[in-house]
Amino acid sequence: MVTVFMLIHVKPNKLKIVSNTLSKLEDVKEIHEIYGRFDIVAKVEVASNEELQSFFQNKISIIEGIRTTETLIALDNDNLNKTNNVDVNELLEESNDTDNDESEDDHSDDVGYEV
Repeated sequence: MVTVFMLIHVKPNKLKIVSNTLSKLEDVKEIHEIYGRFDIVAKVEVASNEELQSFFQNKISIIEGIRTTETLIALDNDNLNKTNNVDVNELLEESNDTDNDESEDDHSDDVGYEV
């Protein structure tokens, strides 16, 4: 599986047309209209790099209203998602517990600076 994030710059007054057209494509999993240098970010999933090339040549390049795109290819997302499935709130609670266990008078790790 190849996952890419497409950053899309749209011609004036074509945002809704491009968004609607993208939403009808099976390989497009998410679409977000955004502010900034680009107008849309879309998450695309295809089976292979060959399918990705075909997707761009046969589907994206023919959409009226797209001015430019920039493609970000996710690296090894299957392994990352499996190993990094961590609850951030749980980590923060553990960090707070560790901080509270330390004595307020223990400043052995403090570094003093004079201004």
